[in-house]
Amino acid sequence: MRERPRPVTARLSACRQPDEFKGSTAHVTDYEDRFGEAPGAMSPYAYDSLNVLAHGVEQAGGFETDALTAALNKVSGLQGWTGPITLEQGTGNRVPTTVTVDEVDEHGVLSVDPSWAKAFDAPY
Repeated sequence: MRERPRPVTARLSACRQPDEFKGSTAHVTDYEDRFGEAPGAMSPYAYDSLNVLAHGVEQAGGFETDALTAALNKVSGLQGWTGPITLEQGTGNRVPTTVTVDEVDEHGVLSVDPSWAKAFDAPY
């Protein structure tokens, strides 16, 4: 009888699928109608990133670096596909982040890396 391979400890990045966000049905349907296929795993993040930039450009009145940076530093509660978006002033990091760094132990159990959670002040 063939021996089963042992699980390997691994690190991976995890994110919700496009249809797993609250209120995502309209976004998924619109995407499918427009492109004839389901959105990919990163579609909600790309959509939100572009909309955050567009919002910042609108608030700044253009692409001038200082004005755009100031506008992006004020993004708070902007509604996106992935939920409300707030950017941390000075870093541009999303608070809280919607992507996690996870670990798989030797038994195949998946968990959030505690050092990542602590570094990003994540509630996991």
